[in-house]
Amino acid sequence: MIVYAIQKVLNSGISKSLGTLFNELCLSEKTGITNNLVNSWFVEADKKQIVVTWIGQDYNKSSRLYGLFGAMQVYQKYLEYQHPTPLILNSPKNIRI
Repeated sequence: MIVYAIQKVLNSGISKSLGTLFNELCLSEKTGITNNLVNSWFVEADKKQIVVTWIGQDYNKSSRLYGLFGAMQVYQKYLEYQHPTPLILNSPKNIRI
C-alpha cells in the first residue's frame, strides 16, 4: 500500500511535472530535504530497480535546493537516457482515492 500511495505523488503531488512527462512508466517516488536545505534527495522505484539521487555538501552548508528542484532534476535527466520498467499496481481493496 505504501508503494501504491507514493506512486500517486506523480499524479497529484509535488512531482506532478515528472509524472506528466513520464506517465507511461507508473513510477513510485519520494523527494526530500534535510534541515537548512543541506541535502536534496530523490528516490524512484520501477518494477526492477530503485534509483537514488542526492545533492548535498559534505561540510554541512546549505545547497539551497529542495528535492523537487535539486535531486529530482538529476533523475529527470537520467530518465531521458534510461528505460525503466513500468510498475503497474492494482488499487488496494477498500481504499478510496
